[in-house]
Amino acid sequence: MATALITGASSGMGQATALNLAPSYDLLLCGRNLERLEQTKAQCLALRPSCVVSLWCYDLTQTEQLESALKDFLTSWRAEHNDAVVSKFVHCAGGGKMKHLHLVTESDFLSCYKLHCVSAGLIIKTLCSRFNQRALDAAVLLTSHNSMRAVQGYSFYQASKAAAETMARCLAIELAPQVRVNVVKPGLVQTPLAKEIFDNPEILASYQERSPSGITQPQDVAQVVAFLLSEQAHMITGEAITVDGGTAIDGSIRMHLRK
Repeated sequence: MATALITGASSGMGQATALNLAPSYDLLLCGRNLERLEQTKAQCLALRPSCVVSLWCYDLTQTEQLESALKDFLTSWRAEHNDAVVSKFVHCAGGGKMKHLHLVTESDFLSCYKLHCVSAGLIIKTLCSRFNQRALDAAVLLTSHNSMRAVQGYSFYQASKAAAETMARCLAIELAPQVRVNVVKPGLVQTPLAKEIFDNPEILASYQERSPSGITQPQDVAQVVAFLLSEQAHMITGEAITVDGGTAIDGSIRMHLRK
């Protein structure tokens, strides 16, 4: 049974991805909150009791120690699991609140960049090394449907997502044909991270008006991720797939026409 490493697995799209993959993969779940990771693990085991679920509790903004921490973890993990390897990687970890520029700090920029881009690159590097028997064959990074668009209050957040997309395209070429690297660009997804938006009726109404297919749910994203990891997508690499119900393509001016 192949093993998939999923970051941000304690909630939201990361948790939905873990639950979607549990019937087909063993799992290595990464997150900062061990209690919530345990909850995700329990839900995965409820879906497939034979699923081997391991937990790696780590703060991915701590990139200076990330490589050594992951190498140490993989060394002990492989020893406990008959030299198992990680062949799939999904980077769902995310964070960052809306802030206007005069409130943004250097720490905001750096923490988002480390979380969304640097950590993903270092994990892929490690999974392509001898510590994982160079077994990685597919990686999917979650970014945002706004990564190439202008959004007020999200300068530091969107910049880090755009950086992750550019890195993914470069790695798709550099690591081919051994590793396929793709991006999934969710729109507004009903997760705990988006709570401030869903709690604001005015902002939520604006999204709903511009989304032809409604609000995206975590499982909608998880299903696309599963496809990109599968052999069905063996000829897809370096691509960025938007999952937002059509929001990003809608540039129309709202007109109230008489029927």
